[in-house]
Amino acid sequence: FGHMNSKLLVCPQSAAININHCSTRTRNNGEEYGSCGPDGPNAKLKWASGWDPDTEDWLKMSINLITDLTAEGSRGLSMEIVALRDIQPGEEIFIDYGKNWEKAWETHVEKWVPYTPDDYIYEPLKSISDIRTLSEQETNPYPENIQTICYFDYEDVKPSVEPEDEDMDDGYEYVDEMDGEEFITKYGIEREKSVYPCEIVDRFSTTYSVRIIQTKRKVYIADYPMESVTLRMKRYTSDQDLYGSFRHFIEIDDDIFPEEWKTEPDWENIISYE
Repeated sequence: FGHMNSKLLVCPQSAAININHCSTRTRNNGEEYGSCGPDGPNAKLKWASGWDPDTEDWLKMSINLITDLTAEGSRGLSMEIVALRDIQPGEEIFIDYGKNWEKAWETHVEKWVPYTPDDYIYEPLKSISDIRTLSEQETNPYPENIQTICYFDYEDVKPSVEPEDEDMDDGYEYVDEMDGEEFITKYGIEREKSVYPCEIVDRFSTTYSVRIIQTKRKVYIADYPMESVTLRMKRYTSDQDLYGSFRHFIEIDDDIFPEEWKTEPDWENIISYE
């Protein structure tokens, strides 16, 4: 959700994102656009009306402050879906995504062309479940868009010894004196944010030896717990990042969007996927 004159985007955390668009602005062969009939959408979005104690305060914050708070893992904005008229049992709920969304969608439909298999290589994560070592990947490599990910959140970890195997050196800090329990995440690997691309060097009964590649360091860990390794897609390689896919935020009504958040985006330098 967003606004044409703001760089702030609000990302939903509920199934509300699945509510479809409908409006009476556009007609197709004389018929109303969409399937919500001549009366238009039957619901709309508004800021939380009291059940969320943080929304009122966050609506008064600057974008810079919101950026800092969300970077720390905080959240404080909530929206609710309010009926515009009586909604009957079994009736689909519609909201208006906004005139700019609607215009962008019509342009996308007009210009879109189908893709061929050669245009894009995509393998869904659900098709792969095994964690493979480097040697195993020599004969059974992962698809190009899949990589192994490891949890690592210890900036003060110091290398303990030099690697005996020259192949393991290659600029990596070698750690073998830390208890593997140190690298088990509190909430589970799938919910962990402090994760980095890694390579599985060897597999033992309950642990791996891994090489973790951080932005500023490369660390080799000899006793690493299996439960702290998972598979993720590489950046910009999922089906959501397919070149030419439609992308446009659902518009928040101007009359409820804080003036403090409005800016003049540099639209000429914003990447277009058309």
